[in-house]
Formats: sequence, C-alpha cells, structure tokens
Amino acid sequence: MIDTTTLLLQHGPHHGSGGGAMGAAGGGGWMGFGLPWGLLWVVLSVALFAVAVYLLATRIDGPVGTAPTAATDGVDPMTTLERRYARGEIDDETFEERRIRLAERDRQ
Repeated sequence: MIDTTTLLLQHGPHHGSGGGAMGAAGGGGWMGFGLPWGLLWVVLSVALFAVAVYLLATRIDGPVGTAPTAATDGVDPMTTLERRYARGEIDDETFEERRIRLAERDRQ
C-alpha cells in the first residue's frame, strides 16, 4: 500500500483529480494562483535590480563619475590623501609625492 507522502513525492501536489496538472482546468497559469505569485517574483526581481543599481550609483564616494574634492566634501586635502592611502587606493610613493606637494602648497 502506498502512503500519502510517497504518492506526493512521486507525483507532486500539482496533480489534481482531473488527471492533468492542477486538475481538469489545466495549468495554474493565468486562471489559477500562477498569476499573483508570478507577478510577485517579477516585482521582487525588478526591485532587487533597482536597489543594486542604486547602491552602485551612489557609492560612499558619491555618484558615479564624480571624484570627491576638498571643495565638495568639506574635508582637508591632506585628510583625503590619508584616507585614500589607508584604503589602499594609492601606493607609498604616490602618497609621499602628494603629501610633499600639499605641504609645499600650504606653506605658500
């Protein structure tokens, strides 16, 4: 004798009494529960994509294509240089060259 669990595992819950998928009416598509859940997945997918694009477009440094400057973010250029060095965006040599130039500029 086949128990209910074995029957569901072999045939799945989508086979109804009409013999076909979802019973005599045919697939669940537009007439059954397929539409609301399908639309939900589409809406969630679009929302997830929109959030990903937004997060990429408004990174910590600001909108794509704009570099932060002392005039725009209100931070001292030396602080910006030190932050870039700390994040690993520039190497030791570049850091020292720019630090010296900034120090000379400040003396003038």
